[in-house]
Amino acid sequence: MTWRNLLFPLINPKFGFATATLYVLLAWAVNVNVAVYGLPEYGDVIHASLVGVIQNQSAVMWMALLCGGFVLFTDTHSKWFRWIGGSLHALAHLTAVAALGWWATFVTVQRFGLEFGTICQLLLAGALIFALGWLVGPMIMGIYFIIALNGFGRHTNEAFSSLRSPDWKSFLRIKVDPAGLTIYPIGFRKVWKAWRINPGGSESPEWVPDEQAPRSQHGSAPALIESPVFVSHT
Repeated sequence: MTWRNLLFPLINPKFGFATATLYVLLAWAVNVNVAVYGLPEYGDVIHASLVGVIQNQSAVMWMALLCGGFVLFTDTHSKWFRWIGGSLHALAHLTAVAALGWWATFVTVQRFGLEFGTICQLLLAGALIFALGWLVGPMIMGIYFIIALNGFGRHTNEAFSSLRSPDWKSFLRIKVDPAGLTIYPIGFRKVWKAWRINPGGSESPEWVPDEQAPRSQHGSAPALIESPVFVSHT
């Protein structure tokens, strides 16, 4: 199921606005003319970008916020995973910002003939970075979830909740008697999508699954997801 995180931009489109906005603000803060460099000169692009960051306090602030945010977001169960995983995750986003900023600057200056630093050039480059940042940022997040969960057993809750799946739900049913406490872990692989008023009138429950609905709206029967847990009163 976690492989669905590769569809993160489509499943969670609103999240893309956060990464897109952050990418644009960081790229604008650096504001270096890298349109003069071609693809083989990526080393010069990295050097020019680092110089632009160091010379601009707002760029340093945005980089610190991005790196610190992803490090703090990383699963806290392991300190080494938080620092290494969080730093690599932040580095992936910084790499994406650099690549998108380089491409957007090259296109607007070299292809469209706009002068670097003008309002039209900055707005058009920002729009291009925003559009691709909306797609690339969530993709990086989805890949991070897949690696963190399948490779290291981290971010279980975040990786599943990001799927926005109504299925695979569970609850506990508890029975108390003189012998002690029995806990029944009950789960549904697929929840019902169609319901109707209970024909029994005032009988509980008020709503019951509509078995006359199309098969695609049917759910699975409740089942124990593990053996009952018994706790003696002693």
